[in-house]
Amino acid sequence: MAAIAVEGFARETHDAARVERARAVWAERVVTEYRSAQALSRYAQELLAVDAPRAEVEEAIDMVRDELRHVALCEAVVRAMGGAPGRPTPLDLPVPEAFRRAPAAQRAMGTAISMLVVNETLSVGYLDDLAGRAGDGVCGQVVRAILGDEAEHGAGDVPLVGRTLAACTPAERAEWVAFTEACVRPHLRRAEDALAGVPPAERVLEDEPAHAALGLFTPRRQALVLARTWRETLRPRLVALGLWAPAAP
Repeated sequence: MAAIAVEGFARETHDAARVERARAVWAERVVTEYRSAQALSRYAQELLAVDAPRAEVEEAIDMVRDELRHVALCEAVVRAMGGAPGRPTPLDLPVPEAFRRAPAAQRAMGTAISMLVVNETLSVGYLDDLAGRAGDGVCGQVVRAILGDEAEHGAGDVPLVGRTLAACTPAERAEWVAFTEACVRPHLRRAEDALAGVPPAERVLEDEPAHAALGLFTPRRQALVLARTWRETLRPRLVALGLWAPAAP
């Protein structure tokens, strides 16, 4: 990946209040990318615990490296905007007790669905929308660099998911369908809340160039992009996997 001259970011060419908001958003991205690296590191251990094929373990390790690179890129943007990037609190990745006690095979499947199928698909939807509008400035370059990695993470099938579902009983499959719904519904509810009160005729994707140049969405556009990604990409993917009922909204 070509080096990005993040120090070339020109704060004075942007609205000061918008830069302040952008700094907070990119600081939050530092935290989420760090959490992704932690979760994928755990996923690599889970794959080892179930003796998954070596290629799948190596792919998980490669994804950890990508996420750490994203942390560094987002940190550089925060600094260029005059901020000081931080770390998650608590630093250790919180793990629910029920998840901790589950067998390694269940933990691996849960991580694969929540991270690789659901979250990565939504992330690519957001980044792809931004990448085409953010221009050639520092933020646009960073968005496209992250998109290049995330698109690979979310592309194609996740072999572990297919193997696990093929071996499931109907009752076990129903449990994974319910798990998937629990992963997806909060995203859909947030989008619905953001669009509450917005008439259907006004639910259009406006360009928002000043926001896009800083790697930002307005809440309305972010909700609309999520709804589009759900409708066009994530829902069809889940239906094809057997993790979402075709008749379910």
